[in-house]
Amino acid sequence: MKNTTLKYNFYRKLILWFPVFSGLITLLLSLGIIYFTFQNYYTKEKEAVKSEFFSNLKTITKQRVTTALKVLNQIYNISVINEKEKLKEILDIIIKNKKQDIKTQNIKIKISKEPLKLDTNKYIVVFKKKGDLFYYVYENKDLIKNKIKKEIATLFDAFRWGKKGYLFVHNPKGICYYHINKSFIGENKWNLKRGGVYIVRKLIKAALSHPNGAYVEYLAYNPSGKPIPKISFIVYDKNMDLTIGSGIYLNELNKRLFSLEMKNKILLRFLIKRLLVLFLILFIVFVFIAIIISEVIFKRFKKYEEKLFLLEIEKREKECKDEFTGLLNRKCLKKEFEKYKNQNIAVMDIDVNDFRNINEIYGNKIGNKIVKILAEKLKNIIKRTDILGKGKIDEFILLIRFDKKNDIVHLIKRVYDTLSRSIKIDSKEIYPSVRIGIAFNKTDSNDFDDLVNKASMSAYNAKKNDVKIAYYNKEIDGKLKKYLEIKNELIKMMKTNDFSEFEIHYQPQIDKNEHLAGMEALIRWNHPEKGVISPGEFLPVAINEGFIKKIDLWTIESVIKQIKIWLNKGYNPGVISCNVTMQQLESRDFISKLTNLIQKYNFDTKYLGIEVTEESIMQNAENVNKSLYQIKDLGIVISLDDFGTGYSNFMKLKTLPIDKLKIDKSFIDGIPDDKNDVALTKIVIQTGKILNLSLIAEGVETKKQKDFVFENGVDYIQGYYYSKPLPANEIEKKYFNSKS
Repeated sequence: MKNTTLKYNFYRKLILWFPVFSGLITLLLSLGIIYFTFQNYYTKEKEAVKSEFFSNLKTITKQRVTTALKVLNQIYNISVINEKEKLKEILDIIIKNKKQDIKTQNIKIKISKEPLKLDTNKYIVVFKKKGDLFYYVYENKDLIKNKIKKEIATLFDAFRWGKKGYLFVHNPKGICYYHINKSFIGENKWNLKRGGVYIVRKLIKAALSHPNGAYVEYLAYNPSGKPIPKISFIVYDKNMDLTIGSGIYLNELNKRLFSLEMKNKILLRFLIKRLLVLFLILFIVFVFIAIIISEVIFKRFKKYEEKLFLLEIEKREKECKDEFTGLLNRKCLKKEFEKYKNQNIAVMDIDVNDFRNINEIYGNKIGNKIVKILAEKLKNIIKRTDILGKGKIDEFILLIRFDKKNDIVHLIKRVYDTLSRSIKIDSKEIYPSVRIGIAFNKTDSNDFDDLVNKASMSAYNAKKNDVKIAYYNKEIDGKLKKYLEIKNELIKMMKTNDFSEFEIHYQPQIDKNEHLAGMEALIRWNHPEKGVISPGEFLPVAINEGFIKKIDLWTIESVIKQIKIWLNKGYNPGVISCNVTMQQLESRDFISKLTNLIQKYNFDTKYLGIEVTEESIMQNAENVNKSLYQIKDLGIVISLDDFGTGYSNFMKLKTLPIDKLKIDKSFIDGIPDDKNDVALTKIVIQTGKILNLSLIAEGVETKKQKDFVFENGVDYIQGYYYSKPLPANEIEKKYFNSKS
């Protein structure tokens, strides 16, 4: 009975309270709907205000600047016309009095029997011919411009729109000609800095970069107090050599938005009061429902929050880890470095040698497997305090905390020995090799990125100097800076495919009868700021960074186009050979791209040659043999460059589809005086004759050298004795147009 009463009372209370809570929830829901609807309306209204503000900003500021420009140019044109009339009067006086000793300031007078060539862009010129004489009176236009510039402050004081609206004028060097703050006028504001930004530099750069003007946001001078954000429209007037701008402060927008917000708040309060009266009874009814729904929502939200928390943790882990290896990426590795930078840290850059070639030969899938295996090997040998991360696709970065530098020597050796062991993948046994560069914080740098760059450059130097491990030293600084500069310039080229700074020079190859038999195409880099950059400087960077394939193909295409030009003029340039790297020959798509170029220009391949170095081809003969035969099938002549430098294998040489041997300059330098060079050169020549190959002697500079190589059976000479490498137009003048 007692239990029954309790149940009854419970349901009774539930029935009694249900309408109360139902009314409350209805009211809350209705208020919520109205509030969010109102907020949505307010958001749209706010966006409309912003849109109108920025539209007006663009119109008003552009109108101000355009008007100012028109006024300046009208004043200038009127001044030029007036000055021209004045010059005409002076000219008439001169002709009438037949003398030129009239005292005039800044005006030049000349009387000549011949017409004078005066730059009308620079001078205001009036003249008349009287008898046999030409009478000229002229004045430099810059004098008028300078006079107008001096009067700009007076002129533009009348230019003002709205509260705090004003014009500002600078020349490209930062000299202020007009500003609302009169103390600025005449000063050089080039180094004016606000909020860490050089304001005037930013404005001038924008104006010079955009001929039609630009909108710039910056922290601007405020006549009423501290600098505030502003957007200005600025234009460079080339005629007056001035930048003119005007803007609107963004706090004007904030005031409008605040006014709108207050207006909407008042309206919202009014609606809420009316709704409270309307829903007073329903509020009591629906309050119980609100409690139930809020409980349900709370529980669901809690679960959702927990799920989001777990997803966030998972996301952070993914953001910090390399996709293939699970190692820390460079961004998170930098964070780890910052934690321990006050301790002794060695930054080790571990690069996998010729990784691009591994990908080309075995495919990306196996290349990725190799990286994963090397990563696992590294994890197994490093200490718990060491931090391993991933750089580029073929690069590992290891942070080693140590007490003494000698402590890490053993680890470096272990790393090198471990990573150099063979790896077996899909029945293939691959022997990776690595180069290691090391840099130390505190002594070399305490900046992570700088240390990684220095360690990476040390690794690059290790490869260049044919050593496996290299420590950073200060001598590398200059090389690193130069390397990075060249790398960055090449990256720009690769992104834009703009190779206009490159040009091709051609070095003639001459036969025994002193006729042009062909040429070698040699790339040159004429940088607009740095001048000529030596191929010895930029080609190693291009090869190391993987840019050389694009450069090779651009060179070949440029040579094909030049040959077509010469053939269309009726000239015979002979075979022109282009140097091709091993990266290119081992590339899977090189032959197809070369074929496409030939078809694109409908090109006769008998005029094209390909040069490969003896060193690279002998080390990779099996890998590139197929590519060489495919090139040969296209009808292209193949030359073996730097022949005789010590890498040749006679049996391998026999299997290669080569047409010409180029005797290396190092042999030619010593003949005919050095007996060893004479003997070696004769052996190289005899080898070429046995293999029935044409022979080219490189680096011939004297008549004795020329006579010797021709007498001993060389077919062609290439060297400064006949000509240095020349651009196409000079080749044309020297070897084609000079023919009788």
